Amino acid sequence: MKRIIIFLCLIILSFSIKAQKKKEKPFECIICINQQAEFRGGNDSLRIFLAKNLKYPKTNACVKGKVYVQFIIEKDGRITHPIILKSLEQTFDKEALRVIRLMPKWNPARDYRGKNPIASRLTLPIKFEIEE
Repeated sequence: MKRIIIFLCLIILSFSIKAQKKKEKPFECIICINQQAEFRGGNDSLRIFLAKNLKYPKTNACVKGKVYVQFIIEKDGRITHPIILKSLEQTFDKEALRVIRLMPKWNPARDYRGKNPIASRLTLPIKFEIEE
């Protein structure tokens, strides 16, 4: 008899226990950008900066190609979180990251109204080739 009562109590309790609700993902807001981030002085200034500061690493091989670097341009124009998306060779990757970290502040991206600066992500291909 005791077993039947205990069994019934367990069944009743099991119905009264509610399953935990799944935690919902936080709302992700995608902001439309009105104006992309830009190197101060434009693309020509960016090319000049890279030509001045980029050094072809000393290697035994004649390697040429592109290293793709992705980074965040913060609201104040600082560059943060540079990472290599497409590698060429370790020494070239290090050189590309070094040059990205040397860059001055950029003009940040602007929100959909064009008023407020916002952080944005940018991917920049850095080309390595032997000068003849």
